[in-house]
Amino acid sequence: MVYVIAAVSVCAAIVLLGSFSRKNLYKEIDRLEAWKIDITNRPVTEELAKLKGLNMAGETEEKFEKWRNDWDELVTTRLPALEEKLFDAEESVDKFGFRKARVTLNHLERELQKIEDTISLILKEVNELVVSEEQNRTEIEEVKKLYRDTRQYILAHHRTLGRTSVQFEKRLVEVHQQIQRFDELTEHGNHLEARTVLLGVQEELSVLSEKLEYIPELLVQLQTNIPSQLEELQSGMLEMANSGYLLEHLHVQEEIEEIYEKVEEEIKQIAEVNIEETKQRVEALFSKIEAIYSALENEVEARSALIGEQTTIEKNIAHMKQDIEQLEEETIAVQVNYRIEEKDLKAQRDLEKGLNKVMTKFEVVRDAFHNQKQAYSTIVEMVKEIEEQLTSLQSLYKDYQKMLHTLRKDELHAKETIHQLKKKLGEAKKMVKQNNLPGLPEYYLNGIEAAEERIMEVHEKLNETPLDIVSINYSLKAALDTVDDSVQQTGKLIEQTMMAEKLITYGNRYRSRYPFIAEQLEKAEREFRNYHYEEALKIAAEAVQKIEPEALRKIGIEIEEKIGV
Repeated sequence: MVYVIAAVSVCAAIVLLGSFSRKNLYKEIDRLEAWKIDITNRPVTEELAKLKGLNMAGETEEKFEKWRNDWDELVTTRLPALEEKLFDAEESVDKFGFRKARVTLNHLERELQKIEDTISLILKEVNELVVSEEQNRTEIEEVKKLYRDTRQYILAHHRTLGRTSVQFEKRLVEVHQQIQRFDELTEHGNHLEARTVLLGVQEELSVLSEKLEYIPELLVQLQTNIPSQLEELQSGMLEMANSGYLLEHLHVQEEIEEIYEKVEEEIKQIAEVNIEETKQRVEALFSKIEAIYSALENEVEARSALIGEQTTIEKNIAHMKQDIEQLEEETIAVQVNYRIEEKDLKAQRDLEKGLNKVMTKFEVVRDAFHNQKQAYSTIVEMVKEIEEQLTSLQSLYKDYQKMLHTLRKDELHAKETIHQLKKKLGEAKKMVKQNNLPGLPEYYLNGIEAAEERIMEVHEKLNETPLDIVSINYSLKAALDTVDDSVQQTGKLIEQTMMAEKLITYGNRYRSRYPFIAEQLEKAEREFRNYHYEEALKIAAEAVQKIEPEALRKIGIEIEEKIGV
């Protein structure tokens, strides 16, 4: 029974699958049939009919015949063959030849797509030909008018255009020849080739129009404006030379001759080259002339500036000399009570040497200016160097002056600091006394003694003549470190003493019950009596915490509250 059911199920599945495949294949056949019908109804014949309004000769006639033959072949041969294939596919489906049907339908799909591409290409080329003919017919009149206007303009402005008019006339002859070629191509039905020729003529006339617009202006600049400015430059340069200006370093004459040569080159090729590039090169020539003017003006301004700057620098040098002399006197006065470092004394000597160099260089500048030995612009650069050196000397002067004032400032600071250190050390001793410590450990006493010695060392250095500020500052830092350490040790010592005493007292409650506690507390008491408070605290803490782990923390909180930590 089971086998029967299984066999029936398999048969049912096969029937369903076959029905589904059959249905899908019929849909595909209908789709391809609709596509074929759509292709058959395409208005290709109507599009080809548009060409009959054109001159049916040459290229137009050849293309028309080709497109018509291609379309006839599609309609009479390729599409009917596809119709037969569709019938074959449908027959295969009816007979459950699904695989064969799919192969046939795939072939039909590819063939229809090829036909679709062929039709698209025909319609595209037909449209291009028709549009080209329409555009040619519309635009040629405008082009011919532009040609006539351009020719008339060249004739009317023959003088303005100068030598370039011959070149323009030659190019117009070439344009006219291309227009004639366009007419011939159109007459023989070669509209696409005629279109290419027409576009070339339009481009050429556009370029000519642009050049005719700008060339007269460019010629005025090249033939009149630039030569005029160059003449002015030469005249001004001669006048400046007669007035004592040294201009050889500017190479002005060489620059002018080079500009003249470039002007001639531009005039010769102006009608042939790109107009934008020509405009840029002409602008570059004007920029070069402007740069020469600027260089000459710079010399005039330099001479004018030097007249005033010499007086200013002379005054600044005199003031600097006076300041350095006063600084030397102040240095001698300070050395009576203070020891000045050798490097600082060297800085003071360097100031004097630097000023002497500046004074020597200034004499060179003054001689070069009055005796016209150098170009004024180069003398100005020397003056700038002198001004920079004076500024540098002024900065060094201020630094040295500040150093002298700092010497006395450090002395007062050291005295005030020593006063504060004595006060801090006294307060530490007072804290020890107020807390009634049984005694003081040797390391603590040594620290207090070292701090007092450091303070005394600084005090003695402050009474020396001359004062050695570097040594004083070094000793002062040592005193600061030692006193700070002693103050910290004082707080730590007091806390350890109170903690040890409290823990021993707290642990006494466990002496009778725990012999090992009693033994440890006795050790702690011995250390305490010998002023070894840290060791006593350690022994007592280890003993008590074995019985009551929180004891140390509780006592620590009480001690902190009492001493205000």
